[in-house]
Amino acid sequence: MTTRERLLEAAMRLLAEQGYESVGLREVAAEAGVTTGSIYHHFSGKEDLFRTAVEHYGAAVADDLEHLGRGTAPGIERLEQVAEWLATTTTKGWRSDFGRAAWDELRRVPGIPRGESSWLRIGFATMIKVPLSDAVEAGEITVPDGYTLDELADVVVAGVIGILQFTSRQLLASDVERTMALYMRLVVTGMRAVSDTPASA
Repeated sequence: MTTRERLLEAAMRLLAEQGYESVGLREVAAEAGVTTGSIYHHFSGKEDLFRTAVEHYGAAVADDLEHLGRGTAPGIERLEQVAEWLATTTTKGWRSDFGRAAWDELRRVPGIPRGESSWLRIGFATMIKVPLSDAVEAGEITVPDGYTLDELADVVVAGVIGILQFTSRQLLASDVERTMALYMRLVVTGMRAVSDTPASA
C-alpha cells in the first residue's frame, strides 16, 4: 500500500471514529504511520485529504452498487450479500468506516457538495432497500400490517448501522461478521414468520 493510500484509509477510519472536527493531521499521520509533513506531498491540507478520502471510497461504493444487490439471485440472498459486504475485511475495514461515516460525517467534510453526500447516504440505503423490495415482491417476506416498505427498510438499515457503530466502539460480544449474519437471520426469519402467519378469522 502506498503512502497516499495509507493516508486515505487512515482519514476515513478517523472520520468514522472521531468525526471531522475532532481529527487533526497529526492524528491522521500517526494512524497512517507517516510524518505529518509527508501529508503535504499528497494533499494541500486537511480539507483536501478528507474530501479526497470521501470521494475515493465513495467511488468504490458506487462501483459496488452497480453489482451488489441488483443481480438475479433471490432478494433474500442479495440482502444477505449486502450485509456480508458491509462486514467484510476487518472490523475497521474501509467498508465499515465508510458506512458509519455516511450517516453523520460526510456532510461535515468541507468541499463535498451537499447533494453528493446525500446521494451517498441514499445509495447506501438503496443497497438494502432494492433486494428487500424484490424479496417482498417475490413473496419471500412480507411487510408487517400497518407498515410500509420504506419503514421496513429504515429498520433494517438502522440495525446495520448500529452494528457497525457498536463494532467501532468495541461493544459487540461477537465479531462483526457473526453479529451481522445473526441480525439478517432475525430480520428474514421475522418477516417470513409474518408471511407464514395465517390470517385471523
